[in-house]
Amino acid sequence: MSPTLRRTKPRDSPPVTAALVPPVLPARPAPAGDPGEWPAAERLTRLIRDATEELARPRGYEEAVALAAGCTVPELADLAVLALHRPDAGLRFEVAHRDPARAGPLRELLFHRSAALERAAAALASHPPVRSFHWIPHLSDRLALRYAEHQPELVELARRLELRSLLLLPLRAEHRALGVLALGRVGPGTRFSALEFAALRVLGNRIAAALQTAWLRGRVAAEHERRAAAESAARKWSQVFEHAPYGTAIVGEGRRLEAVNCAFALMHGFAGPEELVGRPLGALQPERPPERPRESPTDRVAYETRHRRADGSQFPALVTETALRTDGGRVQRAVTVQDLTDLKRAEERFHQAQRAESLGRLAGGIAHEINNMMTVVQGFADLLLLASDLPEHLRDDVEQIQRAADHAAGVVRQLLAFSRRQLLSPCPTHLDRLVAGTLPLLDPLLRPGIRVETRLGLPEGVRVRVDRAQLEQAIVNLALNARDAMPEGGTLTLATSVRHASREPGAGSGFEVPPGPYACLEVADTGVGMDPDTQRQIFDPFFTTKPVGSGTGLGLAQVYGIVKQSGGYIWVDSAAGKGTRFTIWLPVVEAEGRRPLERGRAEAGPEGA
Repeated sequence: MSPTLRRTKPRDSPPVTAALVPPVLPARPAPAGDPGEWPAAERLTRLIRDATEELARPRGYEEAVALAAGCTVPELADLAVLALHRPDAGLRFEVAHRDPARAGPLRELLFHRSAALERAAAALASHPPVRSFHWIPHLSDRLALRYAEHQPELVELARRLELRSLLLLPLRAEHRALGVLALGRVGPGTRFSALEFAALRVLGNRIAAALQTAWLRGRVAAEHERRAAAESAARKWSQVFEHAPYGTAIVGEGRRLEAVNCAFALMHGFAGPEELVGRPLGALQPERPPERPRESPTDRVAYETRHRRADGSQFPALVTETALRTDGGRVQRAVTVQDLTDLKRAEERFHQAQRAESLGRLAGGIAHEINNMMTVVQGFADLLLLASDLPEHLRDDVEQIQRAADHAAGVVRQLLAFSRRQLLSPCPTHLDRLVAGTLPLLDPLLRPGIRVETRLGLPEGVRVRVDRAQLEQAIVNLALNARDAMPEGGTLTLATSVRHASREPGAGSGFEVPPGPYACLEVADTGVGMDPDTQRQIFDPFFTTKPVGSGTGLGLAQVYGIVKQSGGYIWVDSAAGKGTRFTIWLPVVEAEGRRPLERGRAEAGPEGA
C-alpha cells in the first residue's frame, strides 16, 4: 500500500466513531457569547447546518467551487485547499485562507507544485473510500517524510505553509471521484480533533453532492443553450431556405421533391411550394442531365440544362446538386436552380455588340475606299457632261454613271453612320418636337391602312444632344421598317417618356447602361414580328428579310450607328406574329440653364431585351 494512502491515528488520539457527530442534529438558537466558547459539538452542528443551507441553494459551478473551499474557513480550519481533477484541463485549485490576502500567493505556490499535488490527489481520490480519509492531528517533519517519501517537494510545501494539523477528504459523487478537500491548521498547539474529523466527513458528503449538482445543472444549462442555439440556427437556415432569391429544393428517394422554397415554385410557374412537393425532379427537366450525380455523401455536381414551367415553356437553368447525409443514413440532395435567361440574353447581346463593332470597323474601311473611288467616278462624269463635243447618244450613258455614283455615295453615308464615323452636328434638342416634326415626312411614305399614333410626354426641360437630321433619318428608317412589316395595314406608335437607369448595369436589357435620366423613344408596330434568329442579326449591315432588289439591308444598321454615335442605346422586342417595338434611350443633358431631370421624377428602367 502506498505511504500516501496509509491511514494514521496517533496513540494519544481518541477513536473516531460516527456517534461523535450525529447525521442530523436538531436546530437550536445560537447561544450567547463568543462562538469560540460554544460547546464543540454544537458549534460544528451549526457549521454543518449553515453550510448545508448555503450549498443547497441553486448556483453556478464556479460559485459552488468557491463556496466549497470557503465554507470551512475560519470556523473549522485556517487553510482550505480544494483540488478538483478535470479530465479536460488537469488539476484545478481553489484556495481559502483565514487571511484573505494570502489566498492569492498560496494559489500561485500550489500551481508551481501542481504536478506532485495532482499525483497525490489522484492517488487519494482513486483509493477505496473506506481507507482514503486521512486525519493527522500533529504533522511533524518525521511524519510528513513518511507520507511523502517519494515526493520531497510536498514536505517542503508543508514547511512553507507552517502546517501543524491536517485533514484530507476525498470527494465522491455517484461513484465518481471529484477531487480532494484538504484542511490545515497553522501555528503551534492547534490540532484537529476527532470530533472535527467526523464533522468534516459529514460536510464532505454535502460538498460533494453540491458540486455534483452544480456541475449537472451547468451541463443541463449548457445543453439547453446548445439546443436553443441549434434551434435558432435551424430557424435562420429555414428563413434562408424560404427567402433565398434562387430556387432551392431537397430531393429524396426516387429523386422526388421533399421540400422547395417559394423562389423554386415561382421560377417554375407554380403558385406555391405545396404544389411541387412529392413530384419527381425529372418532371421539370425535359433534358436528361449530362451527368447523373453519384450517390456519395460528399458528391457535388453542377450542370446546365433546361427546366420546364407549369405552362410548358422552358428556360435555361444552372443546377447544382449536393449530397446530404441524414441521421438515418439516407442520402438526400440539396438542389439549387438558377434561371439563366437574363444571363444568356446578356451574353447574346454582348456577342451582338462585338459583332457589330467588328462589322462597323470593316464597313468604315470599305466606305472610305468606296467613297474615294466614287469621288473619282463622279468627277470624271461631271467633266464628260461639261464637254461640248460629247455625242448626244453618250450623254444618257454618262448621266446613268452619275446616278449610280450618287447611289453609291448614299450607301457610303449609311455605312459611315453604322460605323459611327460620319460627321455629326449635335445640339440640345427636345425629342417631342423632333418627333412631331418628322410626322409630315412619314405621311407620303406609309401605305394606306397604316394608322399613326403618338404619345409624347416629355417635360419641357428635358433635352437630348443629337444631330437633328440624323435622328430624323433614324425615325424614318424605323417607320419604313414597320411599314414593310404591316403589308395588310396596322398601327405605328411613336411614344416618348423619361426613364431612369437605377439598377445594376446590364440588368434585364443586357446593356451596360450608366445610371441617370434618359429620354426614351419607342417605335412600335403591329406587324408580323421577328423570330429570335432574325433579331440577332437585325442591326447587321446588308442583312435583310426583304426579297432581292427590295432593299440594301442598311436601314437598321444606320439607325444603330446614329443612336450609338449620339451616346444612346437601342434594342428590339419582338415575337413572331406579335409585332415589333424598337426602344431608344438617349441621355438627358443640360440645356438653357436647366439641370437634368432629378432622380425622384424618373421612372424605372427597362424590363428586358
